[in-house]
Amino acid sequence: MHKATTGPVVALSCALVLACALAGCGASTPTAPALVHDTLAADSQIASGKLSLSLSLSGSGGGAAGTPLSLSLSGPFESRGAGKPPSFHLDFSILTGGQSLSAGAVYADEALYLELAGSTYEVPHSASAALASQFEHAAQGSGKGPGKSGSSPLGELGLSPGDWLEDPVVEGTQTIEGMPVVHVHGRLNVGHLLEDAGGLSGVAGSLGGAARELGDAGAVASLLSASGRAALSRSVKSASVDLYAGAEDHLLRALSLSIHVATDPSTRAALLGLEQATLALNLHISELNQPQHIRTPPNPISLGALAALAGG
Repeated sequence: MHKATTGPVVALSCALVLACALAGCGASTPTAPALVHDTLAADSQIASGKLSLSLSLSGSGGGAAGTPLSLSLSGPFESRGAGKPPSFHLDFSILTGGQSLSAGAVYADEALYLELAGSTYEVPHSASAALASQFEHAAQGSGKGPGKSGSSPLGELGLSPGDWLEDPVVEGTQTIEGMPVVHVHGRLNVGHLLEDAGGLSGVAGSLGGAARELGDAGAVASLLSASGRAALSRSVKSASVDLYAGAEDHLLRALSLSIHVATDPSTRAALLGLEQATLALNLHISELNQPQHIRTPPNPISLGALAALAGG
């Protein structure tokens, strides 16, 4: 995979966690800040559902920084309780630099699997155990202050998405899949988003070698470092977020982010030569709190076999 800006990594990481845990309740006619708080509160929870996510990134700059990228991800998820990774079966595709990758990931019965080219590979138990350990450790409290810990995966991971949206305004109501929803628009606080995304590195790192097979972990770590996040924050020219929540139950139905970045010589080096970029992300969650049947894949192959094949 090409080295890319941190946008896809940040957006995808946050979106995956968001889809596993958001919910709320409140008055039928809330103000915009109250609705955002209810929908994105760290102690709110969606027990299950189906996630659909699309992301596009276009940019210019030296090397791979200007390579367009598109990504889609979809599939069911189901909470296994506080302090435990949710079960999921997600299919994803990535297109960048004229190359494409389609694959899947399954977490079921405390084991992690990768689906590639029609075969299923079981990730070593050490990686699955590390992922579970990260959730269990985070459930004890992130120590990042009020709103940064709670019973949902959001709080357990130290995420506070309510801080990402500033100056929210209710734009009106509409329907999604026959359900009345309230549309809220606001500015995206990229600094808070990147701070939370940086905290996800421990969970992402638990996938270790498997992740490194699919991307440049060193480049991602550099971009999510304190200096990389600072450079990104200074380079943002516009950033907005649109949130769609159930008019009655305040459950999250959809979320859209739009970010435009333009660098100068002082920040370009820290962002791998990126000059400018536009990131758009759309997230949709359906079948909220309906049972999802996520099962262990039959006849998985050891991931070592895939590594041997790749080495050949």
